[in-house]
Amino acid sequence: MNAAEAQAARWAGRAPARAAAPAAAVPGPRAGDTARAEALLAAADWSDVWAPLAAACALRGSGDAVADLGSGAALAYGAVAARCSRVGAWLARADAGAVVGVLAPNGLAAFEVHFAVGGFAGGVVLNCNPRWSRDELRFCLGAAECRAVVAAAAARDAVAGAGAALAALLWAGGDDGAPSGLAPAEASYEAVARGGAAPERAGFRGDGDAGCEMYYTSGTSGRPKGVVLARRVVLLHAAGCLREHRIHGGDCWLHVAPLFHLVDAYAVFAITWVGGRHVILPAFDGRGVAAAVGERRVTVSNVASTMVTLLLADAAVRRADFSSLELLSCGGAPLAPATVRAAVATFGCEFFLSYGMTECCGKIAMSLVDAAVRAELGPAGTLDLVCSSGRPFFLLDVRVVAGSTSAAPADEDDAADVARGAGAVGEVRIRAELKSSTRLQC
Repeated sequence: MNAAEAQAARWAGRAPARAAAPAAAVPGPRAGDTARAEALLAAADWSDVWAPLAAACALRGSGDAVADLGSGAALAYGAVAARCSRVGAWLARADAGAVVGVLAPNGLAAFEVHFAVGGFAGGVVLNCNPRWSRDELRFCLGAAECRAVVAAAAARDAVAGAGAALAALLWAGGDDGAPSGLAPAEASYEAVARGGAAPERAGFRGDGDAGCEMYYTSGTSGRPKGVVLARRVVLLHAAGCLREHRIHGGDCWLHVAPLFHLVDAYAVFAITWVGGRHVILPAFDGRGVAAAVGERRVTVSNVASTMVTLLLADAAVRRADFSSLELLSCGGAPLAPATVRAAVATFGCEFFLSYGMTECCGKIAMSLVDAAVRAELGPAGTLDLVCSSGRPFFLLDVRVVAGSTSAAPADEDDAADVARGAGAVGEVRIRAELKSSTRLQC
């Protein structure tokens, strides 16, 4: 048992959930129309981050589409587009530069900034963890040459302590009480988002290789490493997830995992692209998740592996109505088979594990099992496969090669592939490349 598997086993002991599902009770694949995803993959313009929002306005321009359970706001896509236009234009007028940091909990600001910055203003969204220390925030803002930040008012001390040379600050979380005095241009995010006529986009530059999102990933040691994901990569990954997860316009996504992390951020684009609904939960807790799923009829979501364990241990979750839920995935760490079986029994929907990396824009492998494989393996074999890291995300070519990173061959193409069914082989390296003419921009 390696260290990751040992951790998963320890977490499994914290989840006294419903009795584990028998193999015969594993739910089948969810239904879903992938025609929209196939059309996007065949003909989409991978240079325009605004495209998913424009599509949503055409598909579902009226009617509530984005619900922020923290503020109580419920907005149609048309209203979201207008808000994003105002925020993007304000940042442009403030000479905010090419990179805008986001330091806010789940809410409208954390959702909208992806379109306001990446789509309207054509910049890069630097997703920051609100739990970073001052030193971590100072390092990341400085290394990214970030000159503007959208932050919760509660993060004033962290932003001030970071000592960044900021040109602009937008304070999220309400109209009143926004701190001031940290940058030449400061304003309330809500005041900007709701004020005045919505400007038109002008001077859009269609470059799929331009940056869209930036994350700092720590790896195993040393300073965090900055990863810039190109527009083409972010949009292609979102469209690929639409196909793999059979997401359609009737879906409702629960944003309960952090929007600053790829485990959830890709759904900002994917769900919007098909005109689905978003429900944003400001903080994670079992009672809130149970209420949101039952009352808002959530159909699909993606959470971190530790969140699954915590949900299973919550009495409110064990009493909840999850009848609307059709697909739930998790990633970030392995899950013990007992935890997977308990999750299947509790949530009663198609459930799978994901393995990914920030450098690959998220998904590398997933334990989704289609109908043909289920028929071949039978219920017990299907459940065993769901408990694994699964098969490659269809947009990636993946190789598992033998050897230690300390003794890697000079040419990766000379590395030996691990044979199927070889079992434990010590250290392995994953080599993943998008099936696209454009490489990841890292």
